[in-house]
Amino acid sequence: MSSIKYISIRLFFLSSFCFSFLETKGYNESEFTNIKNEIRNEITNKESIRNIIDTLNKDKLEKKALLNILLGDIHYKEKKYIDCSKNYEVAIPILNQLNYKLNESICLMYLGNSYLKLKRIDEGLINLSASISIFKNLNDIDNLIKATITIANHHSKYKNLTLAEKSYSNIIDYLDQTSNKKLKIFAFFNYANLLSERKKYDLAQKYFFECLQYAEESADKGFKANIYNNIGVIYLRTHQDYNKAKYYINRALQIRYKTEDTLNIILAQQNLFRIAITTENINEASVIYEEINRLSDLYSIDLKDKVNYSYNKISYYALIKNSGKLRKELGIYGSLKDSLSNIAFSDKLVEMQKSFEIKERDKNIALLQKEDELKEARLNNQFIVIVSISVVVLVLIVLGYFINRQRIKLKKSECDLKKQQDRIQAMNDNLDLSNQAKDRILSIIGHDLRGPIGGLKELIDLYVDLPTYEEEDFKSLIKAAREASTGSYHLLENLLTWANSQRGQINFMPVNAPLYPLVKQCVDLLDSSINTRHVGFKFDIHPNLKLTADLNMIRTVVRNLVSNAVKYSPPESCVTISAVQNNVETLISITDSGYGMSADQAEVLFTQKETYYIEAGYNAKGTGLGLILCREFVERHNGRIWADSKTNKGTQVCFTIPLNIEEVKIAPIHENSAVLN
Repeated sequence: MSSIKYISIRLFFLSSFCFSFLETKGYNESEFTNIKNEIRNEITNKESIRNIIDTLNKDKLEKKALLNILLGDIHYKEKKYIDCSKNYEVAIPILNQLNYKLNESICLMYLGNSYLKLKRIDEGLINLSASISIFKNLNDIDNLIKATITIANHHSKYKNLTLAEKSYSNIIDYLDQTSNKKLKIFAFFNYANLLSERKKYDLAQKYFFECLQYAEESADKGFKANIYNNIGVIYLRTHQDYNKAKYYINRALQIRYKTEDTLNIILAQQNLFRIAITTENINEASVIYEEINRLSDLYSIDLKDKVNYSYNKISYYALIKNSGKLRKELGIYGSLKDSLSNIAFSDKLVEMQKSFEIKERDKNIALLQKEDELKEARLNNQFIVIVSISVVVLVLIVLGYFINRQRIKLKKSECDLKKQQDRIQAMNDNLDLSNQAKDRILSIIGHDLRGPIGGLKELIDLYVDLPTYEEEDFKSLIKAAREASTGSYHLLENLLTWANSQRGQINFMPVNAPLYPLVKQCVDLLDSSINTRHVGFKFDIHPNLKLTADLNMIRTVVRNLVSNAVKYSPPESCVTISAVQNNVETLISITDSGYGMSADQAEVLFTQKETYYIEAGYNAKGTGLGLILCREFVERHNGRIWADSKTNKGTQVCFTIPLNIEEVKIAPIHENSAVLN
């Protein structure tokens, strides 16, 4: 308790002194930065800083920004990126208002890096780019390089190698302007690794040698060993000079032995093993082979390095002409390759195969097999009389074994191919169904839009062509035009909503609100636009009934269902809208006394995975697009929707909305769309 009290008291006096300085002396950004650095070196207690922030007045902007920066820095060092981003988000607008550009850009840099750690990629890159622009204007080269390296490393991590190389090349242009050796080495080393990955070996080698000049003065032995090793590997991969490759890899190996870095010792030995095999130095290859086997027993290398080593052993056995071990290692190599492909590294395996000259290996294997066949033939000729029966039996057993092995492999390959074909066929079937459904929707919409719009055009032409007309004729024309345009508008509105839902552009935002005003508003709008047969409405909804839902989605569902009920209702009839609520859900129903439909039609109305073209009594027809939207929006709430109908007796459409909306799975609508399934 005493230590906490001491820290709090010291923070109080120190911050009071600094803020007193800010308030009485007058300040600029340089003084603000000095105060920030002085407090940062003295205070590390987060709780005390929070307490002071909570007691600040709203007009103490400098204090609020300063303390949020200090708290954000502490959280950043602790890798609590959510917390630190919140502090920087508070400080940055204040710094911008005060025109403290240097401090603002530093906060933007740390905020951008925090966003990248939190996988908020777009926000991270935007903030880092903003900080780089400010650093350029301020000519702050060191921070400019740091921010650009962060972006370059991000692109490199996610294999956007072109963007990464572009960022690194921008860094190189600024390195001559900084005296920070560590920063230079870090930039050179990262850029060289990227160039090596992109197979630009000459440029990579140039920058590795730049790093080597600084590394010779450095006490970091591991870093020095990495540079030696990478230079040697470039000589090896480009076949420039195997002696130089051995020289640099051996220098790295000496450091690895001193630091007891077993894994990197094995990797360096493998590179030397490859050089010995390529230069056909059998004695040296044998010594390295024994050393690697000894080390590998003590340390587990990863799968990719095992594949590399297995390939090297194949080349080694071919070099020493040990056909028995060669055949065995070929089997091991095949198994390792299969395992590597199963964990999604087939592309790297192809590059590895190319870099290790697979064609040359296959040629050597073929030659060895021919030599083995000739040797076996000679032996058979020498002992054909004495052991003819034994040889025949042995040959039959061997042939039977290989034939059976090949038969099993062939059968497995056929099964795998059949499964792949089935998967492709299933995908094609799904695509065909989806395309058919969409084509049908577009053709129906084209038909339904063309009718009312064509009618509207004819009405306008008729109005223009009539020399004289009565007021009643004019009102009839206007009424017909209104009906045609209203129908087209609602169809287009449904189409736009459906299209947005398929692209996942409709946000799900549930709120708690009374149901009756929402339903009444929808009915009033429809009543004034499409109710030409004077259909009445009856509401059976308690005024205090509330539900938690996305109001825009519920309006769309109610509007479409009531619109359908009006279209299928006889003139002067009544549509009833009711709602009841229990402990689990709210049930909403829309009932009409129209033409109705058969039980089979009602059962599949919301279950078919395609659109409908409905045409029944009272000249009602439609695309069924509204029903698709109703189903999607209700299911978005984890609700249910269905229809009960009897021919010539009317239809009742019901849907439910759960009370506990927090349990609804938040997912893009198009993922559950019936049309796309």
